[in-house]
Amino acid sequence: MTMLSVIQDSLGIQDREWMKDFLSLNGFGVLLESLAKLETRTSSVVTVSAQVQCAGCLHALVNSADGIQYLIENTDDTRKLVNCKSLEV
Repeated sequence: MTMLSVIQDSLGIQDREWMKDFLSLNGFGVLLESLAKLETRTSSVVTVSAQVQCAGCLHALVNSADGIQYLIENTDDTRKLVNCKSLEV
């Protein structure tokens, strides 16, 4: 199990305090940076899997009231999220 899958699972089951702590420790920004670094790597099963897990973490955050509030207050991370190529459909 990778760290990203542990974070994704934790975001899905942890209480609001855990999520607020994660966000206050720049968890959202770290996930965005990780996804940006993964975009520059050569495509492989491992890289694509990590991208999917990272996107899943971001999805869990964006689907929460605390995640939305974080994005409202942190426009730099909002801009990075919008410009993230890995999340394009």
